[in-house]
Amino acid sequence: MSKRVQKNLQAELDKVGSFIESTVETHMGYVKENQQRNKIGLVFGAIPHIVALLFPAVIVWIAKPSSSLFSWHPTLMSLGFMLLMSEAILIFSRWSSPVYTHPRTSKISWHWMLHLSAMVCIYTGLVVISVVKYQGGKPHYSTWHGQVGLVACGLLAIQASGGLLQLYPDILPFKLRPVTIKRLHALSGVLTYATLTVATVLGLYSSWFHANASHDLLWRACIAAPPTVLIAVVIQVAKNHLT
Repeated sequence: MSKRVQKNLQAELDKVGSFIESTVETHMGYVKENQQRNKIGLVFGAIPHIVALLFPAVIVWIAKPSSSLFSWHPTLMSLGFMLLMSEAILIFSRWSSPVYTHPRTSKISWHWMLHLSAMVCIYTGLVVISVVKYQGGKPHYSTWHGQVGLVACGLLAIQASGGLLQLYPDILPFKLRPVTIKRLHALSGVLTYATLTVATVLGLYSSWFHANASHDLLWRACIAAPPTVLIAVVIQVAKNHLT
């Protein structure tokens, strides 16, 4: 790419960016000013944490890890998505973050460590179900659950790449303001989380879960759990990045 083309591309990016960008300092100042931690916020903020903990606990109880190779698929997926990934996002919530008084650098460290752990669980769960399908001679990704789940795993890899760009923005061949990368990372994170939510809910409609869920009320509670945390994530991201 010639220097002239690069210069023109940078000029166009700056024009577009002038409509949507602000400095990191101004943006974070607004967030801090408009998010007051109060008792009501703490009560409602605790709900997604409780749900994120109870849902994988129920799945582990139903799946009984080590009872079969397949049992590790729902176990690892629920731990990786509902627990680790949810907590990685909620770590930035002023209403419910367990480390809300810590500096932002500390929260970022917790964020990527939790996300990395989540990815290990999720991709290991993906490998497990692939091996199970191969051993059983069954077609791969033939259901909505499998197809949406595969898309979600792809989005997760892209999202992780976006996180690296936010940590190391200089690796880009063109310049983007830090706040722009931050917002894009947050919004694409919501898309990834929403896709994983859909995949998880579809999995709860599987014959395996219906056969092992002991009561219809338990099934309904599990169905409601992922969207409940998703709502909290959407509110948090909208409050931090779209207002």
